[in-house]
Amino acid sequence: MLKSMTQTFDAVIHSRSIADLENVVNANPKIAQSIREFEEKYPKASFDLSPSEVEELFKSVDRVSHRIKFDRTQAFSPFEKLLLAVLWKNGHIDRIQSIVDGIVECEREDTGYGVIFRQFGRSLINESEPIVDQHTIRAYCNFVDLPNISG
Repeated sequence: MLKSMTQTFDAVIHSRSIADLENVVNANPKIAQSIREFEEKYPKASFDLSPSEVEELFKSVDRVSHRIKFDRTQAFSPFEKLLLAVLWKNGHIDRIQSIVDGIVECEREDTGYGVIFRQFGRSLINESEPIVDQHTIRAYCNFVDLPNISG
C-alpha cells in the first residue's frame, strides 16, 4: 500500500496538465471510484462572481479584523443567516476574509489558516484552481518531508 501511495504521489507531482492528472486517477480504480462517488453526491456548482458582487463582499467584511460586519443597512436574508450560522458553528466565521482574498487574488502572509480558505476563494473564480484541505496539505508535507506549511 505504501509503495502504491508513494508512486501515486510521485505521478501527481510529475503531472504537468489536467490530462496527466486524469491519467493518474484512471490508473488507480479505487481513487477513480471515490471521485465518481463524491461527484455524484456533491455535484459541481458554478459560482460566477461579478466585480460588483466582489465589491459587495468588501462592504460586508472588515479588512482589519476579518470579521463580518453585522451592522449593515440591509438585513441578512434567511439563507444568508443560515450560512452564517453554519460558519459560526464550525468556528470559521472569521475566515471569510481569506476567501475574499483568494477571490481577488490577494496574497497575505499574516494568517495561519489562510492558505486553505484563500485557495478555496481562488477555486471559486477559476475552475483550474484546485480545492485543497488540511488533509491534502498534511499528506503532501508528509510525502515531501516538510514539517508544515503556514499562512
